[in-house]
Amino acid sequence: MTEDNAAASAPAAAIAAPNVVSGAAVETAVPPSQVIQQHAIAHAPAPITQLTDYSPRSAFMPRPRPFLMDVPLFAGVKEDALAALEISATEHVFHRGQDIVREGAFGHHLFILARGSVEVVKGEGNNQVKLADFKRLDFFGELCLVESVLRTATVRAKEPTLVYSISSATLHKFGVFWPADHAIIIENLVRVLSSRLRRIDNLYAAKAF
Repeated sequence: MTEDNAAASAPAAAIAAPNVVSGAAVETAVPPSQVIQQHAIAHAPAPITQLTDYSPRSAFMPRPRPFLMDVPLFAGVKEDALAALEISATEHVFHRGQDIVREGAFGHHLFILARGSVEVVKGEGNNQVKLADFKRLDFFGELCLVESVLRTATVRAKEPTLVYSISSATLHKFGVFWPADHAIIIENLVRVLSSRLRRIDNLYAAKAF
């Protein structure tokens, strides 16, 4: 990914190991292990570009329930549509203290927390302000889905963390094949953005007094 420079490599299974990166945090993204890839190939539906008439009733082999179905952002989206979106996502592992996105960097990926937790901070040094903590099923980096902007905050792993990334281009392609489901995602996104903006306003208002 152009946005997240891979500086280290480890299998996705390393998520369970308490491997701590010392010194300055370094952005890193680790691809899934061969075992996970084989499982995905065996059980996942076709990519979005091929999945124009997929139906669960036409599948001879059972497939896992899409993880994305548990994510509030995708509430109301059909299972077959989410299965296609999930297989088009990319899996990454970050160690404790590593930045997943950095304030001021150009971004074009939405990130969804599958395991672990992160903190969202703005500014540096003594001027750094903590905006939020996110845990499993939360998401961040969503502004890039509505407009091309620089990252407004840094998101840092608080522990070994597994995330899925979905690019804005992938979501756009998703909207071509599933326009109604795409509209649901955007509607959910607007509600979450509104809630987060209110929370940040309240945070800064409280610090002003």
